[in-house]
Amino acid sequence: MVALRWPEGTEARGSHARALTAALSAAAVIELLILRTFTRTAIHIPALEALQGPYTVLALLGRYAYFLSVALLLLALPALAWALATDLRAGKRLAAAAVAIFLLTAAAAAAGTGGRLTLDFASLLAVVGLSGLAAGSSLPSKALPFAMLGVAFISSGGHTLLQAGSQEGFGSIDGSWLLSVGELSGAAFALSLPLLARQHIDRLSGAVGVAVGVAAFAMFVGGGSSTSRILLLWNAGLSGTLPGVVYAAGAGAIALTLVALLRARETFAATAILLLVAGGIGLHNTYQTGLVVAGLAALCLAIRGAPRDEEQVPGAVF
Repeated sequence: MVALRWPEGTEARGSHARALTAALSAAAVIELLILRTFTRTAIHIPALEALQGPYTVLALLGRYAYFLSVALLLLALPALAWALATDLRAGKRLAAAAVAIFLLTAAAAAAGTGGRLTLDFASLLAVVGLSGLAAGSSLPSKALPFAMLGVAFISSGGHTLLQAGSQEGFGSIDGSWLLSVGELSGAAFALSLPLLARQHIDRLSGAVGVAVGVAAFAMFVGGGSSTSRILLLWNAGLSGTLPGVVYAAGAGAIALTLVALLRARETFAATAILLLVAGGIGLHNTYQTGLVVAGLAALCLAIRGAPRDEEQVPGAVF
């Protein structure tokens, strides 16, 4: 494995961005598990009234994690943009510009000087641009996940933009087919993620991936199938129209990738992928889109660029 090496003069800026990304990832995952998952499914817990005390504590922890995640996001995005802007490698300054566009447009919308349609368009531009830059900077064999994420986001987000444009009086266009494209490419993104860690996949990471996949499949075919698909829509932006085995395999692929990267000490890439998972696909809200932007910006920062002969440089992307 080739260790990640920062260009001279960027180590401190890179370390700050890495630390903030790791903290943001932890807070966002806790918020996802508690606030967006547990509290939405707690109604199915038998005798929930008797557990009101622990439930209240967990709900408060979830809300705290959300506010902490928002605060860390406001710190991590500028840090990632600055680290990218001062990196001399190809494409890094373009990635910094994409993050800056998202930050400035979101700030304008928060101040009331920018409309929602403008923010959605800028968010879509930032995510798709970062996905393209990550794909272009990667080895050809590892570009597929980034390409699929970009296609999924532009499809799902494009449908949202068409609906918003129709409400603003810009005309009505039937973009329902975009949802199908977004669903397929979103699933393809998850299924292709192991390509990013293919040099590091071992028995443990494979076993974890299989275990998570089997558990997810049991949820999709069991009594909680409808709840699982609703959570998939709310949290990941996928409608759940594909067979459950597809989403179960995607969950297993994500788990396999994360474990393989962590065991290879590629923690920066692993935390970035966690942000993509926590953010989901589509224009849900500014917070979740910000998580995706931060995750992609971190991956753009971690990618060193594709050498001419990838076979001679194992682990060359991260």
